[in-house]
Amino acid sequence: MNGRFLSRCLAAPPALGLLVLILLATPVHADSSGALTAEAERLEQRLRDSPRRLPEDHELVVHLRELVCVLDEKRCGGLRLYVLRSPQANAFMLPNGAMALFTGLMLRTVEEAELAFVIAHEIGHYAERHSEERWTTLHRTGNLLNLVAFAAGATGEYQAGAIAEFGIVAALFAYSRDQEREADRFAVERMTAAGYPLRAGAELFAGLLAEERARPTAIPTLFATHPPTRERVRTLERLAASAPEIAVPRDGSRWRSLRARHLEAWLDDELGRRSRADSLVLLERLERSGDPPEILRPRRAEILRRSGKPEDLAEAARLLEALVEEGQASARAWRLLGQVAKARGDQAKAREAFRRYLELEPEAPDRALIEWEMQ
Repeated sequence: MNGRFLSRCLAAPPALGLLVLILLATPVHADSSGALTAEAERLEQRLRDSPRRLPEDHELVVHLRELVCVLDEKRCGGLRLYVLRSPQANAFMLPNGAMALFTGLMLRTVEEAELAFVIAHEIGHYAERHSEERWTTLHRTGNLLNLVAFAAGATGEYQAGAIAEFGIVAALFAYSRDQEREADRFAVERMTAAGYPLRAGAELFAGLLAEERARPTAIPTLFATHPPTRERVRTLERLAASAPEIAVPRDGSRWRSLRARHLEAWLDDELGRRSRADSLVLLERLERSGDPPEILRPRRAEILRRSGKPEDLAEAARLLEALVEEGQASARAWRLLGQVAKARGDQAKAREAFRRYLELEPEAPDRALIEWEMQ
């Protein structure tokens, strides 16, 4: 390992730095259970210490731990859950029973049943020892080193936009098609036993597939081992269609309430990804799923405004003006409407929109800037 590679790895984000430490501490071809356990414990410690982790007494973490036990009472005492504030739609399970869930995934799980499917699926990987098998395979093939080299940008700059922080770790656990199918079957069994509708898994993956299709380019990875999303959607739809009707469906109102309290923060994290096409697809899907248009449409308008194209500015104005007509325009919507109107050269409409914004937010931190914009 040359000095340039090492310096780039050590300058990378925390999760990547962790992988470097693992590689330095353990031979690449180590496959003993002790070595694997030590590596998993190091990674779990990084999860525990991560500034992105929500505290153990956070209302979301408490509820999700309860959900783990609903889905697998036998194993829940030995599983540890870590919730990470990250816009990535991902989750992973370590070989030692530590599970990580990303808030970006929670943004996309409108119903508790969708989230339950993801959790049950990850437990399935643990129950079937897939995480341990995957970790061992990576060492035997040397792909762990290759992935870190790619993520660190050993021949170029660090790929901050492509693979970020614990997303690198999630990429390590790209399972084989057979392993994914086994985990899906486990999830279906646990969902049925807990009283969740099986259509939830298909609906979640259909939404993720729509986002995937919207992306102009794919992030390059070393592992193309997940079953195609289309296959998973079709399989889960067939299972849902053949499943017996649930006598007493499980109440998911608690999750909807918790998610609603964090929705705006998660949406702002999503906008921070600056991935226009798939973010627009996501926001449109969330509105169809029942999330409030007064929260979603200003963010759709913000994405459109960023391009500066006349057709995008016109669509942004349409979305915001519809909220005004419906009496649902927030301070954020009025501010954005002012920015869009100014970009379109309509100074009078811009001043009026900015005036309404300041009426609703008299202590706005950007008041001086807005007053200057109104001149």
